[in-house]
Amino acid sequence: MSAMHTSQLAAPGAPAATGHEGSDGVEELRGTIMSLEKSLAAARSEVRLLRGQLAAASRTAVQVVVPVDIVAADLQFGDDKQEIGHGGAAVVYAATLRGESVAVKEMRGPADAIHAAAAQELTCAKRLIGHANIVTTFGVVQQGDRLSLVMERLAMSLGDALHGKAAVAMSTAQRLSISHGIGSGLRFCHAQQPPVLHRDLKPGNVLLSSDLRVVKLCDFGSARVLADASLMTNGVGTTQYNAPELLNPDEGASYTAKVDVYSFGVLLWELFSGTRPFAHLQAGQVVVAVCVKQMRPSPDPAAMPAPIVALMKRCWAAESAQRPTMAGALVPIAEAKAAAEAAINSEATARDDCVVCCDAARSVALTPCGHVCCCMDCADLQQNCPICRTAVHDRLIHAYKSRPFHKFAGSRRQDRSRAPSRPQLHRNTRRARARSSHRRRPAQRWTRMPAPARATSEATKNDTLER
Repeated sequence: MSAMHTSQLAAPGAPAATGHEGSDGVEELRGTIMSLEKSLAAARSEVRLLRGQLAAASRTAVQVVVPVDIVAADLQFGDDKQEIGHGGAAVVYAATLRGESVAVKEMRGPADAIHAAAAQELTCAKRLIGHANIVTTFGVVQQGDRLSLVMERLAMSLGDALHGKAAVAMSTAQRLSISHGIGSGLRFCHAQQPPVLHRDLKPGNVLLSSDLRVVKLCDFGSARVLADASLMTNGVGTTQYNAPELLNPDEGASYTAKVDVYSFGVLLWELFSGTRPFAHLQAGQVVVAVCVKQMRPSPDPAAMPAPIVALMKRCWAAESAQRPTMAGALVPIAEAKAAAEAAINSEATARDDCVVCCDAARSVALTPCGHVCCCMDCADLQQNCPICRTAVHDRLIHAYKSRPFHKFAGSRRQDRSRAPSRPQLHRNTRRARARSSHRRRPAQRWTRMPAPARATSEATKNDTLER
């Protein structure tokens, strides 16, 4: 009967399905469902990654500003003209342009030399518009024979961060990030057709934001376009960072973009060692030491990442052909930077420490991402979340640092494991007993969370009516 019943249920002309074939079909469906779930999870992960990259790209996008003529009346220097930097041919002052903080580079010297230097720097600025690691030049101000360049202003220079009165303590990951920003700016300069040579790369010409996340090259007064051979001269820049072909007058003006690569290698050494190169030598002694004795700074393998030490030695090779290009120099820096950030994040996560300074405990959550990843001191400096790079809208003080944000953001349920002890109430007072439920409520876990409305119990209402 069972066989007959099964054959009657089957489609006409179709073979009857056995129990073994049915189980195979179920397993196949299960396998298909599992593979689809894995693909869906991978797709969701990729979507999250792409969204993070899109957000990071939108945050780091640079507004293209073409230098224009600026009216001197639009600049406000304040009561006392604050000097923030100076060089052999210019002095830089802090000012405000239409409500925005800017730096005004006032050229010094004879009128012909001033106009030539300003024209050369503006030419380079127009060729380097729109890169995140190149300082923006807004325009030029002319007052009689005086010329001033109005540029973007940042918190400090790399020289101030390393050797200033308020020197900044940096982690290895931060030094690698700064190195990557400097290298990216130089790579953009060298990628122009024809290439643009900076020729004066040093800590004073690298600008940093207060959180050390924004890195920009500045002061292109010594920069030259490689195609213009008439302007390629020796003896420019700063002696301690100059390549041998710039220091040696016998080689004439035959040099390439590799002179910036040499300066980048010396700058790397200073960034990781915290010491000025050839600080004990005069300028003439530096020329003899570099060109004749082939002396170079001494890297400390114990204090510097091994890939960076190897890159330094390649960058300051005596022969320019043996030095890497800036695109090639960025490869080991990017790899070391990624490894250092991953190590810091994993170590800080395991210890529940701040991922920025790695010293204090995590106590602040960043919104809207909700990551509890910073201490109170570092949270104020973060414009983007250090973990997911999402723009920070607000900062909330987290009461229980080991718990994630989403479990508490809006929940008012009691946490019995962490609730405070029940207050001692006067049991002879009916009003106190009526309000005891409110007093037993634990303290709010977030300082920005609104306090719950006081609930009036039935006992309180009755007590009021009786009176």
